[in-house]
Amino acid sequence: MFIFGSRARKRAKHLQRLKQVTHFLMKYVGLAGHCECMTTRDAADRSSHLLIIYTPQLIPAADREAMRVYFHRKLTDLGEISLPSLLLIIRDGNDLMRMRQQPEHVSSGRIATIIKAANEKQVALEQVEQRLSELRKQIAINRWQRQEDNNGQSQRQTWAMSDINTFESNPQPLPAWAMTNIGDIEPDAHSAHPER
Repeated sequence: MFIFGSRARKRAKHLQRLKQVTHFLMKYVGLAGHCECMTTRDAADRSSHLLIIYTPQLIPAADREAMRVYFHRKLTDLGEISLPSLLLIIRDGNDLMRMRQQPEHVSSGRIATIIKAANEKQVALEQVEQRLSELRKQIAINRWQRQEDNNGQSQRQTWAMSDINTFESNPQPLPAWAMTNIGDIEPDAHSAHPER
């Protein structure tokens, strides 16, 4: 019992110090609010720490992973944590407002409807992205085919002009009779004295 009690007190003291250091880092970067720290296990079933930050300020969802990386690096550099991962949950002003506006009782049907609607939208977006990808591929194929057709037509025109130039630069020799002087041709006897 003494050993377990000592470990529990040591863990509580460590979490209290971790909370103080996290609060200092929050103030250092201009983040108002408070935080909670606890030990947990991550998705790979490894020992980890969980930080929950509550702030009235607005923190974009797309930037929260960058904040997790920042707190993980700083707490590791300061020697407060040596675990391979740090989980961070942020509840900003919008989150806190939505939490206050939610009813106290929510049915399982309502939760199932929310999950179904969100996933249907995701499936629809994936289908649209797939259609756009197929359209881009078809446009690329059509462009390539037009270029191939244009190249083939240009080659045919080049061949036609080359044949004409070859014909003009290398004329066929005239037959021997065409080169004979007209005066050298002896008149035919019949043609010279036609019958009367």
